[in-house]
Amino acid sequence: MYQHAGYFLVTILLFIACKQKQEGNISIEERPIEIEKVETLNNGQREYTGIVKASTASNLAFKLSGKITEINVQTGQQITKGSIIARIEDRDYQLQLATAKQNHQTAKAIYKRYQRLFSEQAISMQNLEIAQADYLQATEALKIAQHTINQTILRAPYDGFVENKYVDPFDEIQAGQAIIRLVNPSELEVHFILPETAYDLLQSPRNFNVTFDSKKGKRFTAAIKEYVYVANGFGIPVILHITDPQFHQIQKQIYPGFSCKVGWEAQKK
Repeated sequence: MYQHAGYFLVTILLFIACKQKQEGNISIEERPIEIEKVETLNNGQREYTGIVKASTASNLAFKLSGKITEINVQTGQQITKGSIIARIEDRDYQLQLATAKQNHQTAKAIYKRYQRLFSEQAISMQNLEIAQADYLQATEALKIAQHTINQTILRAPYDGFVENKYVDPFDEIQAGQAIIRLVNPSELEVHFILPETAYDLLQSPRNFNVTFDSKKGKRFTAAIKEYVYVANGFGIPVILHITDPQFHQIQKQIYPGFSCKVGWEAQKK
């Protein structure tokens, strides 16, 4: 019995040894790998999608609260500096102005009469000074009332076009609430997002160019105006200023919101 157990143990050990030897001799198939040369950002070419924006743009608002009684513009409309954009109800402000005018006239008349009486030594210097102070106070109140009336009219601060209109007639608005967004199309710039992996483009001399979708095939030189580098994973916002003199020939055909392509090449040494 013990003899058979011994033969069995020897057989098991020989089987394990053979198995390990076979595994040690297993050949691993070698596969060739194709190596492709990748151009670096210093030598390669890239194109990024950009958008045209106005350098000068403003949300115009009233400094007073009230009801819109008149609005004279529509989205996309061209307007000139000083033109009336909108008005708010001014009935209460007109009443204040009328009261201020009446008080000013009264104070002025009293002050002039007191000047005459003082010259005749009919009143004291103190009475004259009081009348003068009342007249100056009434004059200042009239200026404030007139300025307030002017604030009920919203005018264009510069030539431009209406990008957005936010209110309609009879809307109740609060002081500082945007009425329209006015942009100046004569001052344009290009905004695009540069991947963080291409940060070197901002550090080495580059010749940037812009191609507009509406003017395909024509490249306009541009330069970096500003950028903000924040490592947030969303890329680097870059603003370009178009420096090409030929751009002025077509500038009136390019509007904020137009898309474009931004390209670059390394400056030749």
